[in-house]
Amino acid sequence: MRTAAVLVLLALSPGCSTSSPTSTTTAPSGGSSPSGGNTVTCSTKTYSPSLGATGSFGPDDSKDCRGPADVPGDQYTMTLTGQTDIDLTLTPSGLSAVLAVYTENNTRLFQLAGAGVVHQKLFLPAGGYKIAIGRTNSVAGTYTLTSPPATLDSCPAQLSWGLTLVGATITGTVTDSDCGGGSVRTDVYVVPLAAGQTLNLPFTADKFTYVEASADGPDSKLLLSNYIPKSTPTTQSFTAPAAGSYRVAVAYPGPGSGGSSLPINYTFSLK
Repeated sequence: MRTAAVLVLLALSPGCSTSSPTSTTTAPSGGSSPSGGNTVTCSTKTYSPSLGATGSFGPDDSKDCRGPADVPGDQYTMTLTGQTDIDLTLTPSGLSAVLAVYTENNTRLFQLAGAGVVHQKLFLPAGGYKIAIGRTNSVAGTYTLTSPPATLDSCPAQLSWGLTLVGATITGTVTDSDCGGGSVRTDVYVVPLAAGQTLNLPFTADKFTYVEASADGPDSKLLLSNYIPKSTPTTQSFTAPAAGSYRVAVAYPGPGSGGSSLPINYTFSLK
């Protein structure tokens, strides 16, 4: 049987790196342009994952509302009535764009920027969220925001991990196209936790499976490491030693491990 130490290294290999942008930065409240610009009244728009959105920026950024990290931007609210798994994708044209998502109480979940397409896979529980779309320079351009379904397959062509929150219930499948090393394949989820917060993970899978949890970052510490028999509901738990982001990995441990095979269908909640 493969050891947990081997699996954690595979989960953190370059092909499966999270490079998590999560933080606890408070979102700007909106209502004014960047320092030195004119005061602008921000009109918050409603975003529907099934419909998407389009927008544009003119050359004068003083006419834009304050966006993520004081970058001029458009503000959206997104209300989810149930568990929602989306790959939030911002496609800019003619500008370098910024995409950020916040909880309803203005805690930033992530912020990404780039001249090309930027996206983040989200596995979110029901609730209210805020989206900010901005730019890093005073260049006119347009953008499209879409939300195709999120999966963790097709490594490394797609982002190989997903961002989630306490309260989510995730149903996924470990497949041969997932990230990993050798014969091991892994799905990775990143969740922000407070210092001393205990995360309970009620878990079940249809085949022998490996589950681990660790701090997100180069100095990650393994906090949970267990093999789970097939079709055996269990609750895995760990306590965050410090505030920050933590990885939860669900893995196929390789041939000969507990009679496991691909694909592996699993479900777990974050409580």
